[in-house]
Amino acid sequence: MEGNVNYLDFITKKNNDQILIALGNKFIPQEVSDEMKEENERLDRLSAEREELAKKITKLKTFMKSDTYKQLDDFDKTILQEQKHSMKSYKRALDLRLKWTIY
Repeated sequence: MEGNVNYLDFITKKNNDQILIALGNKFIPQEVSDEMKEENERLDRLSAEREELAKKITKLKTFMKSDTYKQLDDFDKTILQEQKHSMKSYKRALDLRLKWTIY
């Protein structure tokens, strides 16, 4: 038995006890659709983490141009420079993960 049911922006189709999800003008098994949703959610989390980190790097760079930063002793400045370096390295790792996942 075959039937169509509308769900929000997509259509599901039941065929021989297998649920298929519309993707463009084709239908894919629900398991594949679920995997795609999980992958998109993972990408969203990675993207959000990257954006949050980018904002923190910008704030740190701004602080490092301030008079308050200039008044810090050399040890504290060195630690903050190392922190900035580590944050930028982590951001590059997130960029690679995002690019690798997308392609």
